[in-house]
Amino acid sequence: MRVYSSWEREKVRRLQAHGYAVEVLYPGREKGISGTRVRELIRSGAAWDRLVTAVSARIIREVLAAKPGRFERR
Repeated sequence: MRVYSSWEREKVRRLQAHGYAVEVLYPGREKGISGTRVRELIRSGAAWDRLVTAVSARIIREVLAAKPGRFERR
């Protein structure tokens, strides 16, 4: 989660208070990877999971299991 304001800091606090692990990405930090690139890697069968957070990788795997062709080009 990127934190730009006091509201984002509050969201982080609330999520953590409910037991969620939150990775805070401050505005000055470059992501270094795009969703487009991750989808390209998934489509090609190349390794992609180390380029995203552990939580993102888990969710993407769940989506792929439920809808195997989800990231195919239309």
